[in-house]
Amino acid sequence: MEILHSTAINKIKQNRTRLEKLLNVKISFSGKNISVEGSTIDEYITSNVIEALNLGFTTEQALLVRE
Repeated sequence: MEILHSTAINKIKQNRTRLEKLLNVKISFSGKNISVEGSTIDEYITSNVIEALNLGFTTEQALLVRE
């Protein structure tokens, strides 16, 4: 499990189901912290996607990090 801090909580909450499905992780929230559960590589990729969302990229753009 990895715990991340995010400034894009609303964007992540709106796309939670999609992110969980595409990134193969379980996402939960506690304030501005996000818990990510999955395999190590999936958690790493998810942390990169969340970082891109924090930087202002759209969800579609942030998901390009996977490729």
